[in-house]
Amino acid sequence: MSAIVQADRIPERMVTNRGVAALIVLLSAWTLYQRVRHVSERFRVPEYFWAPRVFHGAAGLALDLLMFTGIVILMLGLFGETRDQVERTGIVACFASAIIKPLQMLFPTYAAAIWLVNLGFLLAFLLASVAVFLRLSRPDCGSDDLVDPPATT
Repeated sequence: MSAIVQADRIPERMVTNRGVAALIVLLSAWTLYQRVRHVSERFRVPEYFWAPRVFHGAAGLALDLLMFTGIVILMLGLFGETRDQVERTGIVACFASAIIKPLQMLFPTYAAAIWLVNLGFLLAFLLASVAVFLRLSRPDCGSDDLVDPPATT
């Protein structure tokens, strides 16, 4: 019985405001533009996961692994917070772009191919965010429809 109660607590959508959806579209477009703008980066093999090496050696590696674990936990938490398939696709595409970066370090000969896959994830994130924005922009799907109506007695 508790599983049924838990399923009811998961909202249908996380993004219910058109302004937030528009901001996500703009940020995803900007990220994709920045990645395409620097095409020469596709052959560069990174020396760190996300943060430049402030600490060298084992401390820097531990910080990178801690950040990687945090990003994976954040992705899984957001993925479980919605039942909307378009939002789930966007969440996976957004975080897969960040999670795929260590593969360039592990397989430096395939850095350009991994960069193209990363570009594909960013494009999928842009398309998913546009789909969420367009769904919220329809007149029959206002933000009032997403909230449960008050109970009448």
